[in-house]
Amino acid sequence: MKKNVILTLGIGSYKDLFTIPIIKKYAEKCDTDFILLTHNVINYANFYFEKFFFVDLLDRYERVLYMDADVLITPNAKNIFEEYPDVNKFYAFHENDDTKDMNRDYIINPLLEDFPDWPFGDNGKRLYFNAGIFLVSKPQQDIFKSFRQIPSLPGILEFGDQTYMNYLVHKNKVIFQSFDYSFNRMHLGNKDENHERLNANFIHYAGPDVYGNGNKNETMVNDYNKLYNK
Repeated sequence: MKKNVILTLGIGSYKDLFTIPIIKKYAEKCDTDFILLTHNVINYANFYFEKFFFVDLLDRYERVLYMDADVLITPNAKNIFEEYPDVNKFYAFHENDDTKDMNRDYIINPLLEDFPDWPFGDNGKRLYFNAGIFLVSKPQQDIFKSFRQIPSLPGILEFGDQTYMNYLVHKNKVIFQSFDYSFNRMHLGNKDENHERLNANFIHYAGPDVYGNGNKNETMVNDYNKLYNK
């Protein structure tokens, strides 16, 4: 057994996505184990909570990289475990921005009554990360063990598990560092007409498709064919 593992889901809308073997190959490249959940093991709140299986995995592994299956890893992607080595930090991409599509203040603001010290990121916006890709280590395990005890707060289940995960990380004062954009390259409202996303490490096709004709799977396949010369 390796000391690190990559976890992804092969259930629900992620079932049988062609990206899964690519993620598995990336795990081999990074000398990590790979775990694909093909059935529900958490059975709580909503489909997205299946990713909380990472809490159990931290009993066996030092670090877990969780990755949604709608992520295309590019051929020359760097080893994320080497790029972000500090086990005392929780890593994810800080997505709160001033743009119409990415402003997350409307989600955070109702929670400030309970947690007024919600921290700010380098861009002056309160920290709010995308939970489709994150790197968590054993020192953070304890804050997630009671994840089923969701507080009754407005919007806490906005975006499935994402707002709740942000709440847990920031309220428990976990040291947070944002990934470089290339490790969670989302559209952020930009159609990317010059295909700059193809230069990223991980392309994350979160939300509605804006890169292609509106068909997310078709856009992902087209990008794969360009990247891998298919």
